[in-house]
Amino acid sequence: MDNEQAKNNQLQFISTENLTPMIKQYKEIKSHHIDKILFFRVGDFYEMFFDDAKEAADILKIALTSRNDVPMAGVPYHAATHYIKKLLQAGKKVAICEQLEDPAKAKGIVKRSIVNIITPGTIVEDSFILSNQNNFFASIYYGEKETSLTFSDVSTGEVYISLHDTFSKDFSRNILEDLNRFFPSEIISNESMRKNTKLLKEAEKEGFKIEFYPDSYFQKPLYSNFDLTSLNLKNNTIISSLNGFANYLFETQGIGDNEFGKKLKNLFSKVEILKKEKYLEMDDFTIRNLELVRNMRDGSKKYTLLEVLDETVTSMGARLLRNWILLPAYDINQINKRLNYVEAFYDDFILLTKIRDELKKISDIERIVSRLILKRVIPRDLKFLSRSLIVFENLKNLIDSNEELSELTNEISPLTEVIETIENAITEDPPSTFNGEVIKYGFNPELDELRTILNDSKDFIIRLQEKEKERTGIQSLKIKYNQILGYFIEIPKTHIDKIPSHYIRKQSLVSAERFTLPELTEYEMKISNASMKISKLEEEIFDKIVEKCASYSKEIQKISHIIARLDVFSTFAKVALENRYVRPVVTDDFDLEIIGGRHPVVEKHIGKGAFVSNDTIMNKEEKRILIITGPNMAGKSTYLRQTALITIMAHIGSFVPAERAKISLVDKIFTRIGASDNLSGGESTFLIEMKEAARI
Repeated sequence: MDNEQAKNNQLQFISTENLTPMIKQYKEIKSHHIDKILFFRVGDFYEMFFDDAKEAADILKIALTSRNDVPMAGVPYHAATHYIKKLLQAGKKVAICEQLEDPAKAKGIVKRSIVNIITPGTIVEDSFILSNQNNFFASIYYGEKETSLTFSDVSTGEVYISLHDTFSKDFSRNILEDLNRFFPSEIISNESMRKNTKLLKEAEKEGFKIEFYPDSYFQKPLYSNFDLTSLNLKNNTIISSLNGFANYLFETQGIGDNEFGKKLKNLFSKVEILKKEKYLEMDDFTIRNLELVRNMRDGSKKYTLLEVLDETVTSMGARLLRNWILLPAYDINQINKRLNYVEAFYDDFILLTKIRDELKKISDIERIVSRLILKRVIPRDLKFLSRSLIVFENLKNLIDSNEELSELTNEISPLTEVIETIENAITEDPPSTFNGEVIKYGFNPELDELRTILNDSKDFIIRLQEKEKERTGIQSLKIKYNQILGYFIEIPKTHIDKIPSHYIRKQSLVSAERFTLPELTEYEMKISNASMKISKLEEEIFDKIVEKCASYSKEIQKISHIIARLDVFSTFAKVALENRYVRPVVTDDFDLEIIGGRHPVVEKHIGKGAFVSNDTIMNKEEKRILIITGPNMAGKSTYLRQTALITIMAHIGSFVPAERAKISLVDKIFTRIGASDNLSGGESTFLIEMKEAARI
């Protein structure tokens, strides 16, 4: 018997013989969540035990202790968000187990249950995710003929689906390209995918961790209140990958929620199937080598095209810009329409300035509306939503003066009813908890009456204190409060001979005695009941407001998309004005003509005027191929990247760094700059370059 077996046997012995009722309860709950770190509420702490404690202590750098040979570690419940975020960043899932009753009133062991499961790819709370980029979850269904990947951001309601031939010679590369483009925080797949060991090795090498579920998990929805028929999808492989995603969401986010299926359908009403003819195609090598959104040095945004272009002032605009760079448009009408919007801002600096000043006041309503649909909003979210919708009215009024830009907003009306509902009900700076300060005075008479009782309690206590001082003749008598005893009368022991006989003793201290009175106990009960009723009634009112606002979720989603586009178009105009960019002429005649072109990233970092511009001319008849020669450090790679970046900028609808530019539609861009060897995989630099050339 080795040490590991001995250790397991010892733990098994502990689990059956020496555990307290609470730890037995913990193990019962944990048995249903083996793959998660269990945050087990005990008083003011979330405790972790056994292997969870060891793993969390190592990741969180907190103390690991033990009691009765049971390893344990804990974090304060009020600081849990900080620690959960660290665990998510380490790729862990967290199950939150709360106390369902007051421990002081519980008979026997306190009832506990899982109330929330937080996983890296299904988070909707702002405190856990980056505001300026999507947080995608991936569901992969590996089929006999086809493989489908569903990428979804639960926090924004976006869903993208790709479909690939399972037996294509480029299958592994295609899957990795999708994963690198969307960079999911969490990936699940069916067991059949384990057969493709080559793909799994390559995915692991690139840092993607895949969790496997039975094939049956993807075959049909496991929950009756959700179906995919409303999406009008015909392909069974695509439906299977969506089933896996939906089932996972139900298991992690839909705990005890009978309405969760309806919420999902409202959240993911639009599913986009990625088609090669819709976007300029770039493989993962190209995205990496051109340093579009992450540099090759440390993976950050610095020294990338995204850094140059990202002057967005809203989180929604920042995410949209990033997605456009990774998925440039291939539709000439769509590209030219984007360029028209940018030009409208470019030609009207006053309007550009006013619009951007208004955009700065807008919150991330795209994510707020997702939480609204899922009933995960807090009072402050609604206030941010209302203020943002008011600003949108101002934006619409400004944009209506411009014929071109007014096309963006002419199909949407201001949501006056949503604004009025929130503004009439919610206080200006509402807390996160329902304590009587969320709903405005005058909105609900019953709530106002309860608050009056609560507010009058201070006056009552002062009056009672003065009355008892006069009755007993003890001027040092005080009425105090703490969470353990509640309200009590405190009298110094020097006056013990003056204490009336009808006082009921509650506690003895070294220097004082504490008492209560029937009158005080009765009023304390009244205050306590009022406080509980206020919390319950406020929450009920708030839930009705959320329900009403959620009925406008489709309109709010549309407004959030319009705001994101306005932000990106105005950003393109601002960047163009600051950096002397010009509008490219986009055609479909196979000609590429860039006069006085400049590398946007290099130019930004060496300073204006320092970059030596150069021309690129290619056409179908005479210049289909250019061979660039020169010594080391002459700028060959910079020239190649510059041409590719200018072409991509034109395809996303941006002006470009040149004196003038004519860009023909390009369906694919490939770059192989700075290839390296893979000696551990038996591939030299030459072999890798030959493979990549063959793929092109």
